[in-house]
Amino acid sequence: MAAAALVALTAAAPAPAGAQERLQLGVFPWGAAGATSEVAPSVPENADRSRSAVQSLRGSRPFVVHLYGDYTGVSNASVDGLLSEASWWSANGLKVSAVLRYRPASTAEAAGYPAWVRTQVRRLAALPGMSSIHIANEPNNPSPGAGDGSYPGVIDAIAAAVPAARDELDAAGRPDVRVGFNWAAGSSPATTEPMWAQLREAGGAAFTSAVGFVGVNLYPGTWSPPSAATVPTSVQIAATVHTTLEALRTRHMPAAGVGEADIVIGETGYPTSATRSEATQEMVLRTVLEQVTASRGVHGVTDLYAFALRDGNTASGQMENGYGLLRDDYSAKPAFETLRLAIASDGDAGPPSLPFPGVTTPLPVADPVPAPQELPGPAPAPPPSPGPVSVPAPPAPTDAPRDPPQAPAPPVTGPAPDTEGPAPRPASRREQAKLRIEHARIITRSRTLDLLAPITRRATGTVRVTVRAAGR
Repeated sequence: MAAAALVALTAAAPAPAGAQERLQLGVFPWGAAGATSEVAPSVPENADRSRSAVQSLRGSRPFVVHLYGDYTGVSNASVDGLLSEASWWSANGLKVSAVLRYRPASTAEAAGYPAWVRTQVRRLAALPGMSSIHIANEPNNPSPGAGDGSYPGVIDAIAAAVPAARDELDAAGRPDVRVGFNWAAGSSPATTEPMWAQLREAGGAAFTSAVGFVGVNLYPGTWSPPSAATVPTSVQIAATVHTTLEALRTRHMPAAGVGEADIVIGETGYPTSATRSEATQEMVLRTVLEQVTASRGVHGVTDLYAFALRDGNTASGQMENGYGLLRDDYSAKPAFETLRLAIASDGDAGPPSLPFPGVTTPLPVADPVPAPQELPGPAPAPPPSPGPVSVPAPPAPTDAPRDPPQAPAPPVTGPAPDTEGPAPRPASRREQAKLRIEHARIITRSRTLDLLAPITRRATGTVRVTVRAAGR
């Protein structure tokens, strides 16, 4: 059956319009991360190797790099670095999502943030690759090394700067660039924090009408449940993702008056360490991708960015130095290949070739990262400065869990599901047609299986679907 699809047995709730397009994937393209505790110094970045790794991830697909710059009120060094990075990545064919963090050096500088945002947005709007702008970073996170919540006036700053950024983008003829803010999903992601109502009260209609998306920085098994003291299961990870997105869409965003905006997963990952295995990292990323793909039409998720491309310092064995899909020498962890396959997958709505949710199938590892062909563009600028910088002094406590790291996960095994079949092509060339599981659930009350499994448009022939339940 050409261009076929299996029809769902039940109807899903309508989602924002943007959610029906292909899930847009991306990555923070460096290694150094904002840390909540003191960590060893990061291994220096190699911009050319980072570019090669990003190009290997993206293949020929559109892809986003997620970058950060700081407002302090006394120096533009950080944001100038952001502009240099954004220009370089844009010239090399990448889309750019920029975070304009709010970190005034003193309360006297706090009021200058909206005007500073206007200036930086005008500069960013000139880049053809600009995709979205996040105003501030994690206003509910009081750790100064990772979030903006410890800086006085952050709610008022966001409420004023979001419409300011929207005005500048419209004036520059860039309605395609979205503006929003983000939130850290901590240890109680379903609890509606005061920041949501405070933003609505502080910004009013000017704020709510300008918000195009709400970002969520989500780290299940690390900063969100399950506890970092345990080895998470795929069921636990999927439950955290579902609970977080459900609460964000149905409670948190409506409380801020932005219930119709898109959702962007601005950061997600699972850092490895001396006691947190690379196999578990791969499982967590794969499960997050599966869960988001399965439910994003309901929750209105348009983007997902992995954090981070490479470790800050692999040999340190420290969790917050181990966020990378690559080790600090640019050799690949298993999660790198999982994301690469998700990006390369055929279809219109995200990573279709990933296993059925709950199936723990190990994926091959590309190690080291293969060198792709260079993309056209101007000669690279000097190596860009790294992303979020760790703070040496221990910060104020956060709501993130402080449990000891987990023990290594056991290796995952199991046969891969039979999801591919041959599809004839001209001149006797044969390619594989992909069948993906968009969503699958059992509706207990009606004793119904709700299954949606679209097939690539080039598929011909017949499709066999096997459903296994209770071992049968």
